[in-house]
Amino acid sequence: MNYFVTITTVVIVGAVIGGITNALAIKMLFHPYEPIYLFGRRLPFTPGLIPKRRDELAVQMGKMVVQHLITPESVKRKLLTSSVKVEAKRIAENMLDRTVFSEMKIEEAFRKLGIDDLPDMLVHRVADRSSNWVEGWYQSNQEKPIISFLPDTFREKVEEKLPDVSQYILDKGIAFFSSIEGKARLQKMADDFMGERGKFGGFMQMLLGNVNLGEKLQPEIIKFLANPGTKETLTQILRNEWDKLKTMKVSEAEQYYSLEEQKKLIHQGIFYAYRQLDLSAMPLSKVTGEWSETIKGRILPELIETVSERIINQVPVIMEKFKLEEIVREQVASFPVTRLEEMVLSITRSELKMITYLGALLGGLIGAFQGVFMIFMN
Repeated sequence: MNYFVTITTVVIVGAVIGGITNALAIKMLFHPYEPIYLFGRRLPFTPGLIPKRRDELAVQMGKMVVQHLITPESVKRKLLTSSVKVEAKRIAENMLDRTVFSEMKIEEAFRKLGIDDLPDMLVHRVADRSSNWVEGWYQSNQEKPIISFLPDTFREKVEEKLPDVSQYILDKGIAFFSSIEGKARLQKMADDFMGERGKFGGFMQMLLGNVNLGEKLQPEIIKFLANPGTKETLTQILRNEWDKLKTMKVSEAEQYYSLEEQKKLIHQGIFYAYRQLDLSAMPLSKVTGEWSETIKGRILPELIETVSERIINQVPVIMEKFKLEEIVREQVASFPVTRLEEMVLSITRSELKMITYLGALLGGLIGAFQGVFMIFMN
């Protein structure tokens, strides 16, 4: 009976010592947080292992992250995966749908960018630039012939169509003078002609009596316009004018339409177009809607591919600029030990308990061995 009590006592003492020792060792990983001094000398094992080695731990974790976890190669591999590109495309499309292709009014979009007067400013800037451009173009090209700015195909087309233009003019003339309005116009012209001739005109009217000059002139004028020779003559006149235009310089054309008038016309056109747009009520989709499929289907994927390649090529430089190792080191060094302890214990609490229990078990086994050994020795 005494042997049983001895062995039991030794086992219990060994188990208690083993359990307490392991629990104390685990506790000393974090505690105490600060060094403890006695009579001016720091007590051994203070602070705990992790608080004491936190700076070294921070340095090693920074190196581990940069050299083994988040390396340029691992980032490149991640960026090269199709899932990343698909997600990037989805995010970009959502952003475009919420902004560029949305029903948001154009002026509202400018206001969100912090620009209230951009439309007006742009219109005035375009108008001013157009004036400067016209004036600069005129100064540079005023001695050049106008025809030099027209495409060869246009010139050929004009020369080819001159007979058709002549025929068109003559057909319109015949149609007009064949009408009642044309006949009345001829009569009025004849009456005016006679009236302007004074006594001679009165004498001629007296000789003609009640003859209607409009009726007499009408068939003759129509016959004249329908004569092939008239068409040839008119075509030649148009051709002569076209030849003059081909040799006319830009500076000579200004006498018909001055540079200032041209600039004024451009200004008016720009401001008229701007007023017609009514940006206060026009949604962005009105301007961008027709480009939606093109941008999403072709431009956006190509843009993502290009940007991905450039980012991938610059990953080592970017990571070096970020100084990731320094960031990790600073974060770990500034991380509160209490929070670190809570985090570690929340993950490994059950395992640490098992270590404590294992210490008690080993202590108990060692105690049993010692008890049996002592009995045999006696």
